[in-house]
Amino acid sequence: MPATTSMTAWQLGLYYGYVLLTLTVCVYTARKGVLKLLPVINGGILLGAGVLHVLVSAGRPEGFNEFGILFRMASRGHGMAMLVLAAYLFTLIWWLLAVKCTFGSKKRGLSPKRM
Repeated sequence: MPATTSMTAWQLGLYYGYVLLTLTVCVYTARKGVLKLLPVINGGILLGAGVLHVLVSAGRPEGFNEFGILFRMASRGHGMAMLVLAAYLFTLIWWLLAVKCTFGSKKRGLSPKRM
């Protein structure tokens, strides 16, 4: 029996806003040459994680939304769920690096052109 519980509208809006903002910043940093290849890799990982997330949560039991089942499956050792969480973690780390390299001080020795 397919699950009927899904994320609420505000959760979906927050998730898709995050994806859209991340892809926009990926394009911006790639065109600006700030991080060279890393924004392209991050965009691919983010889109791939979204597809894998849909596949992982497709057969979820009644009462779980997409993120609930993702964390439940990862806590039980399901490899694909852990891969999706690792991909989302990568995008969060990329955000920290992108903000640091784009708006950070140039005096600290972190040159964005070298990354």
